[in-house]
Amino acid sequence: MEDRKNILILFFIVFMTICCNGTQSLQNEKKVFIKQLDFGHKEYFVCYDKDTSQCSCIFSPVYYYGLCVELYRSPNEKYFFRYMNKDENDTTAFGGFKKPREKIFRSPTSAEMIDEIKQCLSVASKNNNLNKLYHFSFRLSYWCDVAIQTSEILEKENKLNVIRHADIDKALEKTSLKDSLMNIFGCYGKTIKEIACCEIISLLRKENLQDYSPLYKDSNCPNEIVDVEVIVSFDDAH
Repeated sequence: MEDRKNILILFFIVFMTICCNGTQSLQNEKKVFIKQLDFGHKEYFVCYDKDTSQCSCIFSPVYYYGLCVELYRSPNEKYFFRYMNKDENDTTAFGGFKKPREKIFRSPTSAEMIDEIKQCLSVASKNNNLNKLYHFSFRLSYWCDVAIQTSEILEKENKLNVIRHADIDKALEKTSLKDSLMNIFGCYGKTIKEIACCEIISLLRKENLQDYSPLYKDSNCPNEIVDVEVIVSFDDAH
């Protein structure tokens, strides 16, 4: 009788452990949030339980051409958030452009950022035809690993002092960017037509990347990191 009682107690302990672990995994599950913005724009971003990512994917309908996606990244700003009465440790409760945040959003690694973009696309694909994706854009500094790789190439070629857009384009071809993009968009049947930079070229001190990447501490990392708008054009939308 005693043995039977002990077996029942052991079974109960194991059962409760499984239930608790299952609940914990659900609580820590990554979730995609969506915010409807003005003029048909939508913001998608990932939240890790109560920890919100710095990255957002802004979907913009461009009539006559197709769908455009912009990667936006900020340590303390997000279109989605407005102040609400919640636990101050919950980053899903704070934000907005008008009031600076004391808390910063979660800084994903480049691998995590790629995974986040893929998750946002997966959710967006339920209401958008991603075959019509026309282009994808981002600031180079947002993609920290690629920004550092690009700067290293330009530094070796002695082109960091006087940088042309064409020099950055050629340097980007030697980075991991294209492979990463195909990893993200290839499953939607997209092929890359062109990767080109535009707008004003600026040089950031490597310390400016501290909210985006731990790689800025690398002693081999150039002291100045090139930053520019990058436009990725895909094959014709169909």
